Amino acid sequence: RMPHSDRGETACKLLGTVKHSVQCFWHLPDHSVLLLATGNGAELRPYQFQGSPMPVKLCKFVVTKAPSHTDIQIVKLYDNIYALFVDLSERRLALIRLGREMTQQVKSLRLFAGGSFGISIVDNLICVHHMDGQFSCVYDIEADTDEPCLAPQAMSYACDTRWSVPRAPRT
Repeated sequence: RMPHSDRGETACKLLGTVKHSVQCFWHLPDHSVLLLATGNGAELRPYQFQGSPMPVKLCKFVVTKAPSHTDIQIVKLYDNIYALFVDLSERRLALIRLGREMTQQVKSLRLFAGGSFGISIVDNLICVHHMDGQFSCVYDIEADTDEPCLAPQAMSYACDTRWSVPRAPRT
């Protein structure tokens, strides 16, 4: 917090601390959410920093194994904050809704391959990019299934030929 002094100067003041043994953390800056992996790493503690000088503690939850920094992503879907947890051993993507009164897993989506993943959010849809298989799957959490809402799409890096570099004529 940056209070102003009588002389118009800005100063920084420590309002409090939260003590945890942190193994890893994730941050969603647009919605002021911080998620800490504490203890052995499988216990996750979310905090929200909106509207008050001290963080609001959301309900903690436990995942099956201690996640790495690439296993979890915090996202906003349909006006709710979720932690997306990639469980490679089960080939599932767990959606955990974060809240003050209750934090719960609301859905588990089936992943089609192992390996490395990238996740994007577009218009409340989850796009899971399977890097090793070079394909993407699109999921809608409002659908009544754990399957993608579209057929898997191949990832391609095709160039538009209108913008290619001109070549010298052959002689």
